[in-house]
Amino acid sequence: NVKILTMGAGFRVLPSTSIDLVYHRYRQVVADNRVRGSIAVQPLGRNPYLGSEADLIVGIRERENLEIELDLSAFLPGRAFAGGAAAATRASLQLKLNF
Repeated sequence: NVKILTMGAGFRVLPSTSIDLVYHRYRQVVADNRVRGSIAVQPLGRNPYLGSEADLIVGIRERENLEIELDLSAFLPGRAFAGGAAAATRASLQLKLNF
């Protein structure tokens, strides 16, 4: 019952470094007071707009066997929550060693 619109753009700032910006817009097909298995605060069921999210992803591959990825995300709740949900942020750092 959720439609997700995703748009993104990315570019290389150095031969081994890329930056991507990704936007997601979440909307229920039919307004409902549940989003199954995904979030702690449930929508009120009166408005289908769940919210939007922006992700900034920085990838670095300095060596052939080492990848570093930094992900920063922010979610802004939509009218489906009518003030019952706060904005959320997340940051993650991944180090991948390939051998």
